[in-house]
Amino acid sequence: MPVLTPLLVLIALAADGSARAPNRLAPLPAGQWISTHGPYEMGACNACHDPSDPNAPPGRLRKKSNALCFDCHDDYQRPMKGHPSPEDECVVCHSPHNAKKKKLLLK
Repeated sequence: MPVLTPLLVLIALAADGSARAPNRLAPLPAGQWISTHGPYEMGACNACHDPSDPNAPPGRLRKKSNALCFDCHDDYQRPMKGHPSPEDECVVCHSPHNAKKKKLLLK
């Protein structure tokens, strides 16, 4: 059930249109992507981004990077083989939107 709950939230956000990116945000470059982050693929930008202040810079996150990632990926909060410590920023190695490698890896 822990994996299903974030998925249901994303579906609900995307279904009512409230999760769509504001028109002032530029789309990411097109390309041949191997992996795409679920919220980005579903247009559920509000799952990660905070649209509450229209005067804030575009793309402002709801929380700091890792705290945001761990909302859905709490199983990565402990040391894992092949991963640096949980205190390191996820976005150093993983794209928050899409990547040309599996598991959203940048390199």
